[in-house]
Amino acid sequence: MNINDKDPRLVQSSRGWYIDYYIWNEKSQTYDRKRYSKGFKSFRTVSQKRKYANQVIEQLRGLLKEGYVVGSESLSVKVAYIKYHEWKKKSVKRPANFLTFQNHFFPWLDRNGYGDLCLSDLSRKIIHLFLDDYIIGEQEFNEVTYNRYLYIIKEFLNYYIDREEIEKNAAKGIKRLKEKDSSLHKPYKLEEVALIQNECIVRGEHQLLLFISLIFYAFLRKSELTQLRVGDVLDDVILVPGETGKNKKTRPIKLAPGLTQIISEQGLRNYPQDYFVFSTDDGRPGVEPIRENFFYLKFTSILEVHGLKRKGYTMYGLKHSGVIALYTMVDNFQDLRVIQEMCRHKSLDMTQRYLRKLGIILPIDYSIIDRFPKVLNKYKYSNIENP
Repeated sequence: MNINDKDPRLVQSSRGWYIDYYIWNEKSQTYDRKRYSKGFKSFRTVSQKRKYANQVIEQLRGLLKEGYVVGSESLSVKVAYIKYHEWKKKSVKRPANFLTFQNHFFPWLDRNGYGDLCLSDLSRKIIHLFLDDYIIGEQEFNEVTYNRYLYIIKEFLNYYIDREEIEKNAAKGIKRLKEKDSSLHKPYKLEEVALIQNECIVRGEHQLLLFISLIFYAFLRKSELTQLRVGDVLDDVILVPGETGKNKKTRPIKLAPGLTQIISEQGLRNYPQDYFVFSTDDGRPGVEPIRENFFYLKFTSILEVHGLKRKGYTMYGLKHSGVIALYTMVDNFQDLRVIQEMCRHKSLDMTQRYLRKLGIILPIDYSIIDRFPKVLNKYKYSNIENP
């Protein structure tokens, strides 16, 4: 068949509009029939859809005229993932998750004879072998890791579907595992928090002091702190940028007096606005941000010296400690809203569930029923005979 006999054309199907076209496949030495349906649903009127279709057809004609083909190279799974990872790490908050997945996936492919596997040959069976036999079976990882890696595989394959390297997602239909309630990081006692802070001062670890204080007082996560800039620290609030913040929304966090004191003493606001608060620049704000676990060894050393490590404490437990400390100041429902805002929870119900997981029993005050307004000022039961 001559490709000129099958020019790209618009098909107005009852299931949706699409462009029908043929493209040469060098691997099979035949023409492959393709359908392009993206974008049509975003237009409401027939004229808008036809105008869009004409634009797509012209672009396809241009590609075909330039000799665009498929199947000229067999893209391997490993090469494809590396390209995907390079693209993905520019837009995600935790690119380390994708690298960790790669460090498990690539060696597993090699050990099982799939080292040179083509992307188009990655099957649902192979994905199940990796997730079920290796991740859950051999490595004994939990359901959270399984679901995280399943998500990465699905997104990885969707990336190449969008670019028409493959036609279907082999991981589609693989179900997530039901996750058990995760155990919270053990909260510290206030005197233990004070012990850690004082040890930071004794050791001259002022950046570490600020880092853990932002977790304790502002409930920030480590991934957010590594990207925090001097300009985000305002007079009375910290702005957590949407690209790094929880739920991808820019949210203000009110500064507590204990945190304001540390920020002022360190002269943080004297540095350029675009500097990272936590930098590799000799313990001062600078142009290069730290890694997420930059302070891990220093913090662990402090825990060990004071016998806290063997008790199961972690750095993130400071956040829960801060929430508990703030809750002791709660007097009414409106105060609980403050905790919701500080934790950046979508609803008060989410905050209440979180507090219960921390072991906080929320009291129910029924005294308001005694203050229920009366409608009748006076009422006397009379003039009716008893039955």
